[in-house]
Amino acid sequence: MDLKKHLAFIKTVESGSLTQAAARLNYTQPSISQMISKLEEEYGFPLLIRQRHGVRPTANGLKVFHIMKDIQKNYEKLIETVDNINGFEIGEIRLGAFPSLK
Repeated sequence: MDLKKHLAFIKTVESGSLTQAAARLNYTQPSISQMISKLEEEYGFPLLIRQRHGVRPTANGLKVFHIMKDIQKNYEKLIETVDNINGFEIGEIRLGAFPSLK
């Protein structure tokens, strides 16, 4: 199981576009397309309907989409738990700054 391929599929379905998914994940569009094609090959059925202006999941693609999202969420929880056990604190820090006048 390759979580990168799952994430590529998730972002593609959410955005409806291979190009937008690639931009969100800092990949090229052809690499996203290749990852999804490899998933389709592994699973033995198409995951996406490729249209002129974007993509949408097939019925089977939609079924596995929800399961992939759960796997991704649980993987993120696992990483967070492992980091917490190892003493790393994860979170967001927001900084504010004001321009100084001379």
